[in-house]
Amino acid sequence: SRSVWWAEHLSRLLITVGGIGTIFAIAGVFLFLLYTVVPLFQSGRVLSETRARVEWPKAQPVQFGMDEEQLMSWALFADGRLQVVKLDDGAVLEERKVFDDPKLTAWSSVPGSSEAVFGFADGSVRLAKVQFSTRFLKEGEAPAALHDLAPGKTARFKNGMVVRTPDGQFRVAELNWDLKDPAKGPTADAVVKLDLSRTTTGVVMAVLTADRQLRLNTIVEQRNFLNDEVTFELSGIDLPYTEPASKGPPSHVFLSAVGDQVYVFWKDGHMQRFDARDRSKPALLEERDILQDPSLEVTAIRPLIGKGTFVVGDSSGRVRAWFFTHSPRAEASDGGMVVCAHEFPGAGSAVTSLAVSDRTRMAAVAFADGKVRVLCVTSEKTVFELSGDAKNTPAVLAFAPKDD
Repeated sequence: SRSVWWAEHLSRLLITVGGIGTIFAIAGVFLFLLYTVVPLFQSGRVLSETRARVEWPKAQPVQFGMDEEQLMSWALFADGRLQVVKLDDGAVLEERKVFDDPKLTAWSSVPGSSEAVFGFADGSVRLAKVQFSTRFLKEGEAPAALHDLAPGKTARFKNGMVVRTPDGQFRVAELNWDLKDPAKGPTADAVVKLDLSRTTTGVVMAVLTADRQLRLNTIVEQRNFLNDEVTFELSGIDLPYTEPASKGPPSHVFLSAVGDQVYVFWKDGHMQRFDARDRSKPALLEERDILQDPSLEVTAIRPLIGKGTFVVGDSSGRVRAWFFTHSPRAEASDGGMVVCAHEFPGAGSAVTSLAVSDRTRMAAVAFADGKVRVLCVTSEKTVFELSGDAKNTPAVLAFAPKDD
């Protein structure tokens, strides 16, 4: 009948349209995934570049960082001076002396964290949290000069920067420098090298002092209940450290993320690994040469986030990634050894500075010829490269907190 004929043709049409729609939907998903994945196989590119002249002393900063919006950077110098500058024009927003006496002699920070530790000439150490914080200005707090600020635009506000949001609010970013009281060490000898890790039991740090003593310390907080005064002391164990003949003090000391192993590096590539999983019997378990070439020198070392991998740059421009693992080739009693997992060959221009991402396994490397490369350590790929010249060698590098 005619009604059956119409029903048959209508159902056939609906099935055809539905099938075609399904095909288009699947094709759309495929194209979206392709659009998302293809950039992963391409090199990164620089979308914008800003240059500003900053009035720094001849000595390069010992600590350096920037805010998430990439409006400001902060730099700490060996003389204890802290400086905050605008990144667009280099104008100084804040400058003050955060350390005066005793003299600052050592410093370290934790990748992926705002925590840092500083060592001094009297053997004491001080913990600090250094980070940019944001807040919204209360009604009436914004000066009249900001009322005409267009949405998305920025301006200086006291020692920080303010951004006008699309809904008309004023968001301020400022540097917070939270410095704890000194923690006295067991001796008055100057701190030479140190590193810290925050574990489930608290803050653990490795401290090498001028009397050639290497200690694994925890910071103990003591409160006087009579006057409510809080003091900090270092308490820990001595590691069986002996400075190798004719090598002098090490260039770097690092502590594992869980605070049970200490790594000591010298410029000639010599490395020592101390195991302290049994605090009653700490031991030197491994010594090796990480350069394997007497003509080379270690020029920079930084641990990646998680502090399990050490990125090492040398005077040939080579960058290698080392980490601890258990191996049948290990000669140490714990069955582990430090191995080279990744390598980026050098081109003859020495590595001058290293920085690591707070989020990913990327590292930024500066070279003596002025070039800067961003490397993905895991895949052994160069994400992108910035050209430069030897007259303007980058002194210090920093990743933006969001890697953008």
